[in-house]
Amino acid sequence: MRIRSLLLWAALAVPGVGFAQEGPGASYLTTTPLQSPAGEPALGTHHRAAVKQAIQASLAGNHEAAIPVLTEAVRYCDAQQQVPGRKALSFQSHRQYALYMDGPGRGTPTEWLDMACANAYTHLGYIEIERGDIDAALRWLDKAIAVAPYDVEPLCEKGAALTRRKDWQGSKASYDRALMLARSQPENRHMEALALRGVGFAHIELGELENARASYIASQKLDPDSPTAKQELAYIEQLQQEQRR
Repeated sequence: MRIRSLLLWAALAVPGVGFAQEGPGASYLTTTPLQSPAGEPALGTHHRAAVKQAIQASLAGNHEAAIPVLTEAVRYCDAQQQVPGRKALSFQSHRQYALYMDGPGRGTPTEWLDMACANAYTHLGYIEIERGDIDAALRWLDKAIAVAPYDVEPLCEKGAALTRRKDWQGSKASYDRALMLARSQPENRHMEALALRGVGFAHIELGELENARASYIASQKLDPDSPTAKQELAYIEQLQQEQRR
């Protein structure tokens, strides 16, 4: 399977929900800068405004101003996770916290961390992708995924990081997990179309064109105003025509 140009990697962007928009520049082609929903307030909410401002500064191109603020937040979040005798995890809502405590967290004391923690880890991962350090990005993103078990955004960002590495199987696995959470968690329903596009992209690179087509058609039904599914479906048709020759 030949590799598409970077221009087609813009298919991973989702207009209108805080992800990279179509436009000039290189970085938006492969990553999805995030402005996560704040969620319900919890332990660490005092970092929320600073994390939000840092993310906005980073998305405006000022990573150096954002990093110390995000680092201060994750220092606090790390400390909360190191308190002996309990876990500390980020949830978007009381519903998610109750779901966790009735399931995998049953019997384990668990402190509810504000989503500022997960957002800070995730955005530090995004910054490292922008810098081209995928190993460092994955370390931050894995921390975000571990601290926020129901959050879709770090999984999508990890999928984008693995796409940069051309690890199609790893990227698909991350987007598959994101898709499962988008469909099962009402707080993440708005992420389903993005996750489907990520899955579809990986299917194309793996040569699984019919699976890719199904993913893009499903994403198009959810997000009919996005041009990317239409573009990718045209690309799939082009590849299939070449195969038939």
